[in-house]
Amino acid sequence: MSSTPAGSVTQQWTAGDTKYFNLIYKDCDGNPVDLTGSTARMQLRLSHSGAIIIDKQPTTTLATGGEIEFKFESSETSALIVSPASRASYFFDVELTAANSDIKTLVNGKIDVDTDITR
Repeated sequence: MSSTPAGSVTQQWTAGDTKYFNLIYKDCDGNPVDLTGSTARMQLRLSHSGAIIIDKQPTTTLATGGEIEFKFESSETSALIVSPASRASYFFDVELTAANSDIKTLVNGKIDVDTDITR
């Protein structure tokens, strides 16, 4: 079964907000891929080869519908800004390990985080 290639996206987050990162993995015909027996993870880094800042497992998965959701608590997004900076950028990707041990990057990109104003 072939699938669509990994896409690149840019997200805009505000430190201190609870964030949900959702995706639906589909095949090249647009049908959800059954993820039964698969595992996913998402990592954030300051640079592609830098240290892992966050290594996240999905909070929700609807395997038969190809759905994966990662939840970032407000404490996690707050920690992405280190004083005195008011903005930070992170590179990320979501990697899937299929039941047959094949590994595929589903999406990658950048997350720009700004300091919240209301605290």
